[in-house]
Amino acid sequence: MKVAFGVSSVGLGHARRSLTLARNLRVKRPDLEITWFAAEPVLTFLEKEGERFPTVCRELESLSSPMENEVSSGRLSDISRVARSSSSVARSNYLLIKDLLSNFDFLIQDEFVETLLAFMWDRTPPIPRHRVVITDYLEIQSLHTWNPLSHTVNWYTNRLLRKAFAPCNPRIFADEIDALPKPRREQGPRGFSVIGPILPALPKENKDYLKEKLLKDLFDENTDDRRLLVVSVGGTATGKLLLHFIATNQGKLSAKLNCRFLVLPGPRVDSSEFEKYQSNSTRYVSFSPDILKLFKAADCVICQAGASTLNEVVALGTPCVTVPILNHFEQEANARRFSDKYKMVKLSYDQVNVDSLVAAVNQALAIKNRPVVDFSFNVVKAVDLILREIGN
Repeated sequence: MKVAFGVSSVGLGHARRSLTLARNLRVKRPDLEITWFAAEPVLTFLEKEGERFPTVCRELESLSSPMENEVSSGRLSDISRVARSSSSVARSNYLLIKDLLSNFDFLIQDEFVETLLAFMWDRTPPIPRHRVVITDYLEIQSLHTWNPLSHTVNWYTNRLLRKAFAPCNPRIFADEIDALPKPRREQGPRGFSVIGPILPALPKENKDYLKEKLLKDLFDENTDDRRLLVVSVGGTATGKLLLHFIATNQGKLSAKLNCRFLVLPGPRVDSSEFEKYQSNSTRYVSFSPDILKLFKAADCVICQAGASTLNEVVALGTPCVTVPILNHFEQEANARRFSDKYKMVKLSYDQVNVDSLVAAVNQALAIKNRPVVDFSFNVVKAVDLILREIGN
C-alpha cells in the first residue's frame, strides 16, 4: 500500500503530529510504504528522523514565507494577502509534484494545500481517490481591516477550504472542540471527527533529572538555583522581534527573574546572528528534536501561540507565557483559549517590555493547580479512522 503523506510547511507543528501519526500507522500496518511531500523546514526535520521523500521536494517553496513576509514588529498586516500569496506558492509546488501523485494508493494531507486545492489549477488532478485531511482550523476568521477586497478574499478562501475538505474521508480535526469559532462550535464541525491534539510521546524522565542534564550539557553546571526559562518561536521566522528583545535585555531579565535562558530561534531563523549574545545566562539552540524534553525541564516556557506548542506545554504541565502575533486570528484565539482554559498568561506583543515580561513570568510561576492534560489516546483514534478507510 503506497501512501503519499503531504505536510504543510508552515512551521513544524504539522510535521511533528504527522510523524507521530505515521509511526503509529506503521505499527498497525507494517505494509504501508509512506513517502513524504513537503517543503522546508519540514524536509530537514523529516530527513533527520530517517524519513524519505522525492528529490523534487527540495525545489518546493516553503509556505512559511508568505506569512513571514506579512509579519513586521510582531503584527500581521493582512491575512488575505497571506492567502493570495500562499495560493500562488502552493500552485507552483503542485505543478512540480503532480506527475508523482498518481503513483500512490492513498493520500494523507496535513493542511497540505498543494493537493487540497489542486482542483483550482487542474480540472482532473492526478491524486489518489482515497484522501484524508488533518487540520486544526476550518476557516479564516474575522479580519481587522476595513478593506472590502480583503474581506472578499477571506470569504472566497473559506469557500475554497470547504470545497477542498469535502472529498476527503476521514476528515480529522486535530484539536479540541473549543478551538473552533463559537458558531461552529455550537453547530459542530460538519463532516469532521474531533479527536483532539496529536502529540509525540512525552518524555518519561523526571523533570529535575532533565533540568540537571540540560544545565550540564549546555551550561557546564550540574546544579543551579536559578530558574530555567525556555523561549521558543516555533518553526517560522515571525518571532524574530521576541528573540531580539530577549537577546538585548537578557542581563536585566536574568537578574530580575533569577534565571537562565535557553532560546530556540527555530529552523527559519539564522541562529548565527545571536552568537554574540551567548553568555553564562543565555544559550541559543538552533534546532532540537528533543524539544519536549526542553519544555519539561523548563520552569517556564515563553512562546508565541502556535496550537501545537501550547498543547505540548499543557500536556507537560509547564508554566507558560504566550506572546501571540497581533492580528493573527489563530494565535490570538489560541492565546485567549489557553488562558481561559489552562491558566496560561497572555502578553501582547505591543506590551512587551522588561517589567511586563518579568511580571508575566512571575504570574505564570505563581499559578497553582495547573492542569495537566492527557492527549495520548488521540493518535490511536486518528489511526483507527484512517485504517478503517484504508481497509476499504
